This record gives sequence, C-alpha cells and structure tokens, in this order.
Amino acid sequence: MTSTAFDDQFAVCTPEEDSEWALKERQIGGAKPWGGHDDGLPPIHSIVEIAESSEHMKIRDPAGTQVKIYSHFTDDRGVKLAAYVCPHGLVGGVAIAKAFRPARTPEQRAEDDAVNEMAEAALSGDPFADAESDALTYCSRIYAAIKAGRIPGVEIKRGDV
Repeated sequence: MTSTAFDDQFAVCTPEEDSEWALKERQIGGAKPWGGHDDGLPPIHSIVEIAESSEHMKIRDPAGTQVKIYSHFTDDRGVKLAAYVCPHGLVGGVAIAKAFRPARTPEQRAEDDAVNEMAEAALSGDPFADAESDALTYCSRIYAAIKAGRIPGVEIKRGDV
C-alpha cells in the first residue's frame, strides 16, 4: 500500500523516537525543565515521580514510583489532570499536579534513603508529637554537613550510599 500525507500524519513513533522528539521540542522551544507542581502539570512524555499518594493511590502507586505522562485534560468540574502510566505499562491513572514531582537522580534517591534511615533511627522510641518533622530536618542538615565535609572525621564513601 502506498503511503499518503493523510496516512503519515497518524504514523506511530517508537518510544525512542518519542523521546527524541520530546527532547528536540524542548531544545527548539527553549522550554525549561519541569520544576514541580508550581509549574503546572508535568509535560506530556515526561518521566516524573508520584510525590503524594492518597489512600487510593498508595495501593498501586506509592510515593517515588516513576511514571510517564501521556496526556492532559480538564474534567467536567474544571480540574486539570494528567494521565500517566507506570513503567511496566500495565497500570495507569490520573492525578492533579500536586501528585507529581520531578524524577530524582540515583544520587538524590540515595540521599533521600540515607536521610530517611537516619530519621527512622532518631524517631525510634521518641515520645513527643512533632518528632517526625523535627527529626527529618535535623537529619537532613546532618547529612548535608557530612556530605559537604563540614564534620571532621566523618565522610561518606561512594559505596556507602
């Protein structure tokens, strides 16, 4: 069968071609990377993470799950939503901008894991009510200080994180 201009407008791209197109569009348009929900919905074709989970979303999509954004739409009440699919492609959903955050690098994930481990250790057996936010702040500052080399005699080796 001979291809026509009409047929070509509905051509399907491979995932690699989709990624290349999205990159080229960002480069040509000079668009800055999505910085989080304050920038609105994540761009279509972007890979982001679930930031906050409702009780319903926790079952399938816990915080930190990477998803790909496939479309934007507005529901009948005027709420702007992004449709997403999980990496394995079998489960998807829709959510508002606050439910997403930019995808973290492996280094950022390792840092978050280390800070959470320190916070868990700091919280064990702690009786006061606001311990969680105090401990996370405290441990984040300690980790940043260790990472920056500001605490003498303590260092983080590449294999440690």
